[in-house]
Amino acid sequence: MSQLLGILHGREETFPPALLHELNARQAGVHGESITVSSVEALERSPYRLLVDRISQRVPYFHSLLHQQKWLGVESLPSLSLHSLDRVGLAQLALQARVHAPPTVLLPHHSHPAGVEGDDLGNLAYPMPWENYLRQMGLPATLRSARLGHGPVYRVASLGELWTAYGKSGDGLMVVQPDLSDAEHVLAIVAGTHLEVVGYDPVSLRYRPAPEELLQPTLQACQRLLQLADFNLTGLEFAWHRSKLWLSDLHLTPDLEWWTLGEEAFGRIVTNFADELIRRTLPKKTSKAKKTRNQ
Repeated sequence: MSQLLGILHGREETFPPALLHELNARQAGVHGESITVSSVEALERSPYRLLVDRISQRVPYFHSLLHQQKWLGVESLPSLSLHSLDRVGLAQLALQARVHAPPTVLLPHHSHPAGVEGDDLGNLAYPMPWENYLRQMGLPATLRSARLGHGPVYRVASLGELWTAYGKSGDGLMVVQPDLSDAEHVLAIVAGTHLEVVGYDPVSLRYRPAPEELLQPTLQACQRLLQLADFNLTGLEFAWHRSKLWLSDLHLTPDLEWWTLGEEAFGRIVTNFADELIRRTLPKKTSKAKKTRNQ
């Protein structure tokens, strides 16, 4: 009997159907399907052995589904544990892995969250050491959301500009980091044991060929990070800055469209991730997949 694997996805046109075709064509004991969700409620058991998640970061309803399935023993990729990472957590993970990361300082909410009064914040230092933050980052610095992924970045050249930008942040958590606008960025997409490294423009969000001299340092940094956490089906973004390769961001749903990656890179990601799904879904003694593509 085949093990059932489900895919949650949004408007993607090429990666989900290509992955399902690759899995099902192998006839390796794993059957993949796109999930149709009519309700999320407590169940005795799940029909799924593993879930591939390409959308829950943006749809809380699906995120709750994945947590409910986790209690039933259903693994999801990317790992749910990565959803709780913010920029400070990513910097801490990099430090643990002995990988460079931008200096990152988390700021308290500018406006109190709903239901919180000033008297509730007795543990918070006042005033905050703003000058020390900028001394640590250097100028210009940036203010951005503590949440990982693409979003507005405010470039500040003075303490006054930092306060002005911070004053507009409301109750959102923000971090101060160095300005990486002139850095060379690469993205390493994790597909099983394969790492697909591409050049990346964090402004246009487009891919390009990765600089040859950054390939090996990027692969080495990824191997260290993968010893600490499961980053399958995510993109690890690095920035070459101040003569160092810094882990700068984590993409929980990197762009995996065929026309974005190109045919060869797209094929490698689909093939290698299918290998990983079969390995995780089937007992080791039966996970012998017949591949339909050449590596």
